[in-house]
Amino acid sequence: MRAVRISDTSSTARRGHPARPATVDAADAAPGVAHRPELLDAESVLSLQRRAGNTAVNGLVRSAQRAPLGKDDDPGGYTSQPGKADVAGSATTRREVHGLAFGVTGGFQGSYASRKHPDGVASEERAMTKESPDNMAVVIMPDTVVATRPVQVILHFHGFGFRGGDPYAGYTVASGYKRGKKDIKRGSVRDVDQEHWEQQIGAVNKERAKGDGAQTVAILAQGRGMSDFGNVPTFDYVQDVLAHVPELKSVTRYSIVLSAHSGGGSSQIAPKVEHGDARTADGAALPAAKAGKAAQQPTDLVVLFDAEGIESVTGWATKQIKALAKALAAAATPAEAKAAIAATPKFRGYFWESGAYAKRYTDQNGVLCDALATVPDAWARPDPASPAVVTVADLFRIIPISGEGVDHEHLISGGTGHAAEEGALADALRASVDPTGDRARGLPCDPKTGKKAGKKAGKKAGKKAGTTSAPATPHARSAPPHDRRTAPPVRPRGDMPRHDVAAPATASGTAARAAPAGWRTSDATREYAFTEEDKKALASQTKEERAQDKAAFDKKARARLAKLTKAEKKGALGDGETQELADLRALADRVGAAQGALKREDVEDVLADAGHTVPEWYGEVQRGAFLNISLRVHRALAERLARAESALVAEPKVNPDKLAAAALGEKLKMYASTSDMRRPKAATGGTNLSMHTFGLAVDLNYKGNPFFGNAGRLAPDIVKRATGLVLGNPIDLMKPIGDTEAAFTTLTAASEALKTYLSYGGSGHLPELTDKVTQHAAAKGEPADVAGWLAQIEKDHKSLGGAADFSGHKSPEEGFIDLDRAVVLALTGAGLFWGGTYAKAKDIMHFDLREGDGAKVDAARKNHRDNA
Repeated sequence: MRAVRISDTSSTARRGHPARPATVDAADAAPGVAHRPELLDAESVLSLQRRAGNTAVNGLVRSAQRAPLGKDDDPGGYTSQPGKADVAGSATTRREVHGLAFGVTGGFQGSYASRKHPDGVASEERAMTKESPDNMAVVIMPDTVVATRPVQVILHFHGFGFRGGDPYAGYTVASGYKRGKKDIKRGSVRDVDQEHWEQQIGAVNKERAKGDGAQTVAILAQGRGMSDFGNVPTFDYVQDVLAHVPELKSVTRYSIVLSAHSGGGSSQIAPKVEHGDARTADGAALPAAKAGKAAQQPTDLVVLFDAEGIESVTGWATKQIKALAKALAAAATPAEAKAAIAATPKFRGYFWESGAYAKRYTDQNGVLCDALATVPDAWARPDPASPAVVTVADLFRIIPISGEGVDHEHLISGGTGHAAEEGALADALRASVDPTGDRARGLPCDPKTGKKAGKKAGKKAGKKAGTTSAPATPHARSAPPHDRRTAPPVRPRGDMPRHDVAAPATASGTAARAAPAGWRTSDATREYAFTEEDKKALASQTKEERAQDKAAFDKKARARLAKLTKAEKKGALGDGETQELADLRALADRVGAAQGALKREDVEDVLADAGHTVPEWYGEVQRGAFLNISLRVHRALAERLARAESALVAEPKVNPDKLAAAALGEKLKMYASTSDMRRPKAATGGTNLSMHTFGLAVDLNYKGNPFFGNAGRLAPDIVKRATGLVLGNPIDLMKPIGDTEAAFTTLTAASEALKTYLSYGGSGHLPELTDKVTQHAAAKGEPADVAGWLAQIEKDHKSLGGAADFSGHKSPEEGFIDLDRAVVLALTGAGLFWGGTYAKAKDIMHFDLREGDGAKVDAARKNHRDNA
């Protein structure tokens, strides 16, 4: 972004950084602040807004955002208009689009509370680029767009971009960045120089041009921090971006590929597919556009590149498979069957076989195998006699990636050991049109034998380099060969992947009670059952031996294991370290197996004490949505959630426009930041098994509603000080604050007071702070004058930035509650208990069912003595 000199006093000094001075009029300057020109950023915009008003500032921001960088900062001309044509000889044009109606605003943040830079405070993004991320995207398109050919749009979301050592801040132009071994060239960009989007898209478009195939256009959404992209409604966003590009503004019909790397998977793709944005590949089957909304378009492919959210996206994929299974069973002719397959969106999941996601992706391959077992045999997998026929197995594939230069950041490019035109992105685009071409590369499985065979084959393939075959099957058909890019050997883990099955029977053999409307059975028995393998694992050791192992595998041992594992990958193990690594892995396996088995035994015992069995209880787990937030809980809780949702939809004061539940959820600011069922573990801050373990609790709007005070008195004491100064009434949130209504009122008031208190550190609020200090009677240990309060606020601001209460949540400046009063009252009115009414620390996100069907389980878990 071109430099724009404005007047402002930076708030960076309040966060523990040296003051960043700015030019201000003498009358506006805070005492003791140095002054000099500075670039336009979020903080200076706010200051200017106070002086000049919204209209002037908005015009300035739009102008500044669209200004290109100078040649020194952008030698490649990537920020110039109309853009850089024929990038890297790829026949593609890269164009930045600014001024969008959607996306992040406010620039790069100074810090992120849950993921810290090594200095403990700052984000690196502002050091990585001189561009702003606000309302921006990068578009990659053919140099020449042919109006008569169809268009395929890839909408892609990048991963985290703020940590020290990360190469780029999203898709902005690098300002020249060095940290450790990383040396990022000034003027380089992630998409050209690391992920090779232009080169790969150019190669695919060249192939398609021979047959007048779809022209691929990529939209790379620009986010910040922990894959924060702001509000990005899929089709409205795409249409807005296309309208900003003259060559594409006439495109209103296209097919879409939803894509993500790393954190972009869980923050964007998972909620999008769960919301229904990848409904069908058949455009004729889509509903008409609603007034004022862009029309939904057919989906070719959903693709994850070493991304979070794999479990949720696999859940979407299994729904597609099961719907296909029914359609194929009912198909009267092969033509009908082929049409049903052609109308189904495809899925590809690529993972680095030596990376942190390998176990999760391998497990989810097993989930797909289970689902494929429900498909009629004729259509489940390829027939060597008819290799061109697309089958259900072709649509959904998980593929390991290995080779020279492959790592998490080079997964999309497929590494560095080949031409830039090759890579996982190009493979995915080809699979979006012809899903038969990568059969030999996917993790194998046999639909007849399901997940166990798939996982076993994945392990076997990972232990043996070179070409192998899929496991033997009962079919006459042979499994496709599996190439060298296979899953690594993986060690067992206590928690098992989720899977949906038909409605279960209870222990007595009768059918389980019907699910609430809009919910469906999602059996979880296999995830929680205390198995014969668990019993053998426990029998192999004495109680004392297990205790010794657990003590030995402490924080120091875990850190040593991680260090040796990293050294092994680099081939840098020293004398004796190979055996040390083997011993630590064996210890980790023993501890993991034993502790997982013990927790599942605890679950069995608790349910027995409550009068239930594991199959009966977990056979009644349901999957559905509350105000469009996807959840998986026990039927008893699902019924209460459905009751609360119905009450909200029917309440005229809450829903005067008679919105459907999904739209009402959006209006009430509900968002996909939740936690439902968890593997067997103790409750946060407690020693008994969590209510989440039994599907009897949900955490809603997690990011904006922390477990306040659970980490100690630091944050509550600051809030007490803030409310005393701002409200004249110090509030101690570590004490009882009343029933639901009273607690909500108190928490909201305290949250707003904290936001106001922290804002007093800015020069624009000095008169207000002075007035408050004048009226305030200082309590013991509090400052007595304005200068003292400014120092105290700065100290508190910095302390809260590192407070565990806000780890993983919104920043303290945004407060600590964003749930709507109506939602909280509806849930408690339906019989749920709210953690905001706890006597001590307040678990504001938490709702559980500790009455009715949940009462006996709650009592049993509290009285249970854990196995050891």
